[in-house]
Formats: sequence, C-alpha cells, structure tokens
Amino acid sequence: MAQLVIYADGLCEPFNPGGWACWGWVALEDGQEIASGHGCAGHGRGVSNNLAEYKAAVEAMRWAVAQRRKGVLLRTDSQLVVRQAAGDWDCRAQHLLPFVEELRYLLRQAQGRIEWVPRERNQRADALSREAYEEAVDRARVARAADVQIEKKDGKIIANGRYLVDLAQGTCTCPDFQHRHQPCKHLIAARLHVEGRG
Repeated sequence: MAQLVIYADGLCEPFNPGGWACWGWVALEDGQEIASGHGCAGHGRGVSNNLAEYKAAVEAMRWAVAQRRKGVLLRTDSQLVVRQAAGDWDCRAQHLLPFVEELRYLLRQAQGRIEWVPRERNQRADALSREAYEEAVDRARVARAADVQIEKKDGKIIANGRYLVDLAQGTCTCPDFQHRHQPCKHLIAARLHVEGRG
C-alpha cells in the first residue's frame, strides 16, 4: 500500500484571535486525493489561528487512524503545530494542550510523522479551510436573516424598513453588503421571503 500523505491547514478570519477558526485537510495516495474534510472549530472569544491549525491536524489524523492507516505523513505549514507535536517546543497555552496530546497520540497510533511545508505547498488544505469559513459565515447570516423584516413597496423589496434589496442584481444598500460585496442577511432574508421560506 502506498504511503498516505495528509496536508492540513487552519485559519482564523476575518481577525485573529476572535474570528472564525476553520480548518481543512486532504489525504493523498500516489498523488491522488482520496479523502478530505473541513469544518469550523468555533468563533469569537477564545478561538485563534493556532486552534484552527491544531483542529485541522487532529481531524486529519482521526480520519487516518479510523482507516487503520500506518506510516502516515502529516504535513502542515504551522511551525507551532510541528514543533509542539514533535516535542521541540513546550505548549504554554492551556486550551491547546489537549490538542497537542491528542495529536501526539494519533501520530503514534498511525506510526506517523509530522513535517512542515511552506504555505504554497499546502494550497488544497488552505482552500478547504477557506471553504469552511465561507460556509460558517453563510450559516450565521442565514440564522441572522430570521430577524429581518421584509416588505414590498412599489415593486421594490425593503429590508428592516430602510435597506433596498435588488434580488436580480444580488445587491443590498446596507453597510455590510457595501463593505464586503457578499450576500448580507437582508439579501438572504429577501430570497427566503420570495421563495416562501421566510
């Protein structure tokens, strides 16, 4: 059986710490992608890029151990994760210590090793962590959209009595949309309303 190589990456956006801590990993065998995963470790107070990086590595290795794989090579662009997992650096952050210990355990179970790679060699895992971030933000917007009041006036859609929503153009006059140019809670609420789900 060919060696299993797993790339893992994490991010904390739009700010670190306190943003959305998201992660992704991809498993390759003979250079072919055979599995991947991504998700969100949380957001707000107490989350950071380091938490996301650890979550990516741990989730990847949980998968490898569940598949009963041996000789796994885990690659990440986080020096912190590599050095702490290898025991070269101490972990002083108490909230990360359980991740360090679990990652070490999983690496032993899979007879694996961990190595650092430059960010440009970790693009697929990075893309998965970014996908997880977009999904988390979208879910939060949909949840917030439940509080938006939608009304139609003179053929126009008005959100919360003041923002003009144009579904055909996919735009809204609210500051969130003007700043990010991505679907805001008003635009989502308007779509749900038109579809009869809001």
